[in-house]
Amino acid sequence: MVMTTTPCGTSSLARDEAAYIGELRQVQRSWLERFWNRFTGILFWTQREEDPLIVGGSPAAITEAPFMAFVSSSFPKQGMKKLNVGCSASIISEQWILTAAQCLYDERGNFATKVTVHVGSADSTSGTADQPSGTDAKADRWIPHPNYSRDDNTRNYDVALIHLRKSLKLDSTMQPICYPQSDDVLGTSISLCDQKAYGWGYLQTTDQSISTILQKLSVQVTPVTSECTTYTDGRIICVKGVPPSSGICFGDGGGPLVVRYNSRAYVTGIASFVQNNTCAAAPAGYTRASTYASWVKSTIGA
Repeated sequence: MVMTTTPCGTSSLARDEAAYIGELRQVQRSWLERFWNRFTGILFWTQREEDPLIVGGSPAAITEAPFMAFVSSSFPKQGMKKLNVGCSASIISEQWILTAAQCLYDERGNFATKVTVHVGSADSTSGTADQPSGTDAKADRWIPHPNYSRDDNTRNYDVALIHLRKSLKLDSTMQPICYPQSDDVLGTSISLCDQKAYGWGYLQTTDQSISTILQKLSVQVTPVTSECTTYTDGRIICVKGVPPSSGICFGDGGGPLVVRYNSRAYVTGIASFVQNNTCAAAPAGYTRASTYASWVKSTIGA
């Protein structure tokens, strides 16, 4: 299913060395800088940086995943505290972004009052001289699935759409990903396809060091859904990291499971939940994108 007139799912798996070096410089920050960022975040309560997280991954150039977007949701002040929630997301058209519904709520259940989407860069912040800053796009609508329950992500319906005020100017760093109307993700043929998870966040669970650089991880969809959920209707798929001790951590807030087929990238799943606080110990639960194809299509067309 194509959400845009622009060809979807195009990307370059060949590594851009200049961008890669710049990304590595950002990842290899000193322990003092990481400590200071976490300390000021806790002290002033300005950013909740728990989503999305990839443990055991490696840096990805934006030209490899030009469909990636970083979502920042703002919420009403609680006294002197202002809370922002960061999540991963996918570009599915010039004006629509796909993410998880949980990314639009804070811990108290308040709905986001402002949403900004950062695209066009592997750096989720303002960037450096080595890494282009990308584009901050303001949203005018953000729509969670009407059946989503924030009290229990495992019920699923954990999918949301974000509409941008202005259309993105697509280039090699900004491209829509293909949205599947159907899939064989629980079959055997997917084993022949490249499967990856993308996102920003913690690099390790032991020290919880935060990365501002896009990470990628080779993953595998498990054919047995009972490994992560009690639902057997296929609306939730279970995903685990291929390298030992790797995987998605603490929900990965809206990050895509990307399956490449016939040289095109498809958003096959949307990161929804993990089973425990020990990252990479068990498969994570992903919203199966094709299950919600009709809702996505009708919402975009409304």
